[in-house]
Amino acid sequence: MRRRTPQSALGDLLRAQFSANVRELRKRRGLTQSQLAAASGLGRAFINQVERGHCSVTLETIGAVATALGVRPAALVSKDPEPNVESVLTPERDAASDRMRAGRRG
Repeated sequence: MRRRTPQSALGDLLRAQFSANVRELRKRRGLTQSQLAAASGLGRAFINQVERGHCSVTLETIGAVATALGVRPAALVSKDPEPNVESVLTPERDAASDRMRAGRRG
């Protein structure tokens, strides 16, 4: 038996915003769906479904797409996906932030 994803107005809004942001950010970076798929480790057909809002995504998928596009995961559901350059997330920058936060705790 296939498990159904719960439906809600907020979920629909988040899916629509995510879909629009993925498409917009991909196009801003001059990437094709195939290039985004390769960079994120996902399939091109799946990226197409995501951009059309035809599927729900996991947190892992959000992380993979955000990393491939060079943005924080939250940017993918934000009304303004790139408010400034400071929102860009790279593995190196994220690791440096983690080290800084850890130092403050000690």
